[in-house]
Amino acid sequence: MNEYTKEMVLHSAPKNREQISVNWQYKKWSVFLQEMRYGSITYMAAPTGAGAVPFEQNPAFITNLEVDYKPIPRWTIGVGANNLGNKYPTRISSAIANSQQGLAKYASYSPYGFNGGLYYVKTSLDF
Repeated sequence: MNEYTKEMVLHSAPKNREQISVNWQYKKWSVFLQEMRYGSITYMAAPTGAGAVPFEQNPAFITNLEVDYKPIPRWTIGVGANNLGNKYPTRISSAIANSQQGLAKYASYSPYGFNGGLYYVKTSLDF
């Protein structure tokens, strides 16, 4: 097993992930709040060259939130966010970015993605 494969197998996912969730309901309202913490990971862009240098991505806290309202018993309207704080992973070094033709600012894998926050509006009708 070469060093690149070893790093990918052992360190490309966080060793720990914690989460706490709260789901609160009151009359026509409901609120879901989730806080997650992801441990650090090691990123290697390539098996050789500048991309072969291990790069540590810092631990992160990610918050998800959804608020729903039921104007009538079978209809729900909601707004929410995954990654409410628009958290991005640690930026890769310029040497690693240059080994990928400068196309990437962040590691190509991260336990919580590399696209920042996702915000949405939803509706559902039960019948």
